[in-house]
Amino acid sequence: MITAIKTEKDLETSELTQIWNFLHVDDCAQAIFSLLNNNSSGIYNVASESSVKLRDVADLIARLCGVEHKLQIGALPFRKDETFVMKPNIEKLINLGWKEEYSLQEGLMELLR
Repeated sequence: MITAIKTEKDLETSELTQIWNFLHVDDCAQAIFSLLNNNSSGIYNVASESSVKLRDVADLIARLCGVEHKLQIGALPFRKDETFVMKPNIEKLINLGWKEEYSLQEGLMELLR
């Protein structure tokens, strides 16, 4: 999707109403480091504090690239096993003192350089 938006090419997509979670790799590494430093055991979700609609991600990428995307939104059906909502509970991780440092926009700006 990023390549299609950057190059202003047509791309067929679903409705992009899915709500997904994106986390910068440095934040992921810091979360794992926090778990190791606290001798944590059990199951922890490592994720961003916020989830975002895929359509909003596409719009943000286009804005950061300074282009109008040519996505053909709704041209494809959802996949049979589509994940519609990813909103992991990261309360246990936050209680260890971990905090997300990079916003989605900051991560995308870094990626698009």
